[in-house]
Amino acid sequence: MQTCQNMKEKYKYQQGVTLIEMAVVVAIIGLLVGSGVMMSQSLIRGMHAKEIMTTIKDLSTASRYFKEKYHYLPGDLPAAKDDIADIPDGSTCDIDYDASGTADQRVIGNGLIDSATEEGCFFTHLALAGFISHDPSTPLRSRFGAIRITANSNVKASNSDVLLPADILNVIQFSALPWDIANEIDDTIDDGIFAVTAGDKTAGNIQVDVNSSTAGNQGPDSDMTNLIPFLAAPL
Repeated sequence: MQTCQNMKEKYKYQQGVTLIEMAVVVAIIGLLVGSGVMMSQSLIRGMHAKEIMTTIKDLSTASRYFKEKYHYLPGDLPAAKDDIADIPDGSTCDIDYDASGTADQRVIGNGLIDSATEEGCFFTHLALAGFISHDPSTPLRSRFGAIRITANSNVKASNSDVLLPADILNVIQFSALPWDIANEIDDTIDDGIFAVTAGDKTAGNIQVDVNSSTAGNQGPDSDMTNLIPFLAAPL
C-alpha cells in the first residue's frame, strides 16, 4: 500500500496549471484566431477584387469585339435592329440617327455612351448580340452595387473633383466599391502612378491601367464611386 508520504509526493507533481500559464495559452489562442481571421479576410478581399477585374476584362473584351463586328460601341450602334435581329420591334435600343431629332437620335453613333438610353442599351446590345451572358432586361451589377458605362464627359459633369485624362472617352463605373477592394485592384494592376492632381483637387490615389490609359479615381476618405478607364483610347 502507498503511504501518505508517497501519496503526497504523487500529487505534488499533478498540480493544475497556474493563472499565468492559462493566460499565456489564451493569448496564443487569441493570436492564432486573429491571424486566421485576417488571413480569411485577405482571401475574401482578393476574391472580390478578382471578380471586379474579371468584369472589367470581360466587358472591355466583349465591347472591343462588338466594335470590330459592328463598327460602333454597344449602346451607340445606330439602327441596331438592322444588325442584331433579337432586338424587339419598337425597342428603345433601336435608335436611328437624326441630326434634328430627339436627344438620343442626335448622339447615337458618336463614339460616346453619353445618354441614359445608351447606357441602358450598352448591356442589351452586348447580351442580344451574344457577347456576354446576361439577361438584357436587367441592369448588370457587381456584388457591391450597380455597374454603369458612361462617357467621361458625364463623369466630369456630375463631379468636377474627378479628374480623368481627356483621351479617355468612356469609363466603367462601379457603385459602392469598398476602398479595400479598390486598393486591392490598384495593387494588382496599377501602372505605378499613385495620384493625379490639378490645383487643389485630387483625382484620388487609386490608379488603374486598362488598355494603356490611366485615371485616378478615389481617395480613402471620399464617398465617390470608383472610376476605372474603359476602352479609354479614342474610338
